[in-house]
Amino acid sequence: MNTERAILAWNHVYLLLGYKYDISLMADDIVQICDDILSMKHGTRLIHWPSNTFAAAWNVAWNSGVVSVEAQWNRVIGCTESILAGKPRISIPREDFLAEWKGPLDVVRAALEMAGYTPGQISGLHRLQSVVARLPRYGHLYCNDEI
Repeated sequence: MNTERAILAWNHVYLLLGYKYDISLMADDIVQICDDILSMKHGTRLIHWPSNTFAAAWNVAWNSGVVSVEAQWNRVIGCTESILAGKPRISIPREDFLAEWKGPLDVVRAALEMAGYTPGQISGLHRLQSVVARLPRYGHLYCNDEI
């Protein structure tokens, strides 16, 4: 229960995400959206985050320069849904959006590898490794290259 938390900054509202119950459920969708943005110049994707402490729907749209997200906040830890609902949209440069996911995904990748898992044992591990390697840099919240 006492595991590290990731921080998600949304329009100056900070949300804590647990790796055990939030990020673990979100990882496949995060890898998918990052892979899509890395692979396609423009597109859209609707994501329904499944955690009971981070239940939200994100409509993500991107082009070559910007990622925009419109969110519907259903339930988050800290009961800040009403604050978040007042700021449902973000637009961020594509490279910055991708960079902010590199740290949390690298934590997941490293934890799985340190536990001895291989791509043959976990569906999606190879894709996770590939996406982390292709993400341009670490973001502001996870700026250390040695995670």
